[in-house]
Amino acid sequence: MALKAVLIAPDGEALERCRQWIVSADKGVEVAAAADSLSKGREWIYRCIPDVVLVEHEQALDFVESVHLALRWIVISSDTSFSAALRAIRLGVFDYLPKPVDEALLTGALERLIVHSGMQPPYSMALRQAQRVRRKAQLLSMLTNIGQYQDQPDEELEDETLPFNAFYMMVIQSRNGQQASKEILALADEAVQRMRVNAETLLLYDSVVLFVMPQGEGDDYQQQARQIADEIGCQAPDSLRIGVSRLCSSKNNVRASYQQARRALWDISLMDAPLTIQFYAKSPGAKRVTDVYKQMEVLIEKAELTQESANAAADAILKMSGQQYSNLRALVSLYAMSLQKKFGCPENDAASQALYETWFVGSVEDVHTCLVNICESLKASLEVKRGKSSLLARDALAYIQLHAMENISLESMAARFYVSPNYISALLRQETGIPFRQHVRKRRMEMAKTMLADPRLSVAEIAQAVGYSQYTTFYNLFREMEGVSPTDYRNRLL
Repeated sequence: MALKAVLIAPDGEALERCRQWIVSADKGVEVAAAADSLSKGREWIYRCIPDVVLVEHEQALDFVESVHLALRWIVISSDTSFSAALRAIRLGVFDYLPKPVDEALLTGALERLIVHSGMQPPYSMALRQAQRVRRKAQLLSMLTNIGQYQDQPDEELEDETLPFNAFYMMVIQSRNGQQASKEILALADEAVQRMRVNAETLLLYDSVVLFVMPQGEGDDYQQQARQIADEIGCQAPDSLRIGVSRLCSSKNNVRASYQQARRALWDISLMDAPLTIQFYAKSPGAKRVTDVYKQMEVLIEKAELTQESANAAADAILKMSGQQYSNLRALVSLYAMSLQKKFGCPENDAASQALYETWFVGSVEDVHTCLVNICESLKASLEVKRGKSSLLARDALAYIQLHAMENISLESMAARFYVSPNYISALLRQETGIPFRQHVRKRRMEMAKTMLADPRLSVAEIAQAVGYSQYTTFYNLFREMEGVSPTDYRNRLL
C-alpha cells in the first residue's frame, strides 16, 4: 500500500515538477493532493491526514508547528542556517532540503522515508485513525460544552486540528423521528467520501451530525449541502429530514451553528409540507411554523421556574404538537432552550442532564416530568450564578468541559484564570460539592458515553480520545462510575 503525500508550494511550476518526480520515482508514495498556498495545504492535510507532507515555503517551519499532527515532513527551504536546521530537528521534520531542490535530492529523501517507515501501512493507518477519533472527540467536546459563549475569545484546544475559517452544520434525522441509525451514519460517511467533501460525521443524541468545511470562502455552501443531502437521501431506506446552519467562521460559533441546524430541523417537523432539507432562517416562512413560534413566545413570556408553570407549559405544548412524536420533541427542546436563555441560567450537571433528556420525550408523562426537571435544575443553577464568586466557578466549569480530554491539571487551570490552585480548588468544591479531579473524570465519562453510541469507534480508541493512555485505567473508572463495563454500556445502546 502506497504512502499518501500532500505537496505544498507557492510556485505552480515547482509544484508540478515535484509531483512528476514523485510519480516517476515510483518509490511507493502516492500524491493525494497538491496546494499552491499554506492555507489550501492545511485544508488538504486536515481532510485526508496524509503519511507525508512535502512543503516548499519560507514559512514552512512555522506551518509545521501550527498544524499539530504527527506527520512525516519533508521541508524545502532557502534558509540553510544552523538555527533553522536545529528548529526543524526539534519539530520532528523528517528531512530538511536546501532550495532549489533537484530530482536526486528529493528521490533520496523519499528513499530514506520509505526505509525509515519500513512501509508499515498498518502503523500509518492506525495513526491516522487515532487522529480522526481525536478530532471527533474535540468536536463533540465543543458541541456539548454548555458553558461556551459567543462573546468569549476563541479558546485554543490542545493539538487542535479542525479548521474553523469556514464551516456549517447539517443535522440528519429519519422522518419518523426515531433514533438515528448506524445505517444513516454509514450513508453519510459514504456520501462525503464519494463527493470528496471535507467533513466530520458524528452521532450525537438522536441525530447524525455533519461538520462540513467547504473549500475557499464557502460562498456556494448551500448548493454543496443540497448535493450532500441528495447523495444521502437517495440511498436511505426511509425519508429523511435535514437541517442546515448558516456558514460560520469561529470556534465560538460551533455550538450556535449546531443549534441553528437543529432549529431548521424543527421547522421541517412543524411544517405541513414534506420537505427534506431546510436552511436556518431567523424568521421562518411557513405559516404553520410562524404560528407555532408565536405561541412559543407567549409561553416563554409567561414562564416561571416553577412546577406549576412547567405543567401549564407541558399542557400547551402537547396541544400545539397534536401529540405527534416528532413535533413533541421539537417543541419541548425549543421551550427548554428558550427558558434557559430567558433567565440567563448557566448549566450545571443536573441542568445539562435535564436538557439532554428533551431529545427523547415520547409521551404525556415524559413531557411533564421533563419540563418540571428542567425548571428545577435551571432554578438551582440560577441561584448558584447569583452567589458570590459564581462567575469564576462558571468559567472554570466551562474550561473543564472543553479541556477535560487533554492533559489538564489544577495548576494549568488556575494559571488560566490568574488565581492560585488552592483557591480555585476550594471554590469549585464549595459551589458544586465536587472536587476538580472528579469534574474532569465526570466530563471524560460523559464524552465516552456519547462516543460509545458510534459503532465505528472501538472502545480502546475512545479511551485514548477522552484522555486515558492506559485502557485498564479507563475501563476501571468507567465501571466504577457507570456500574457497567464500556462494552456492556455500548451493547445497551446499539
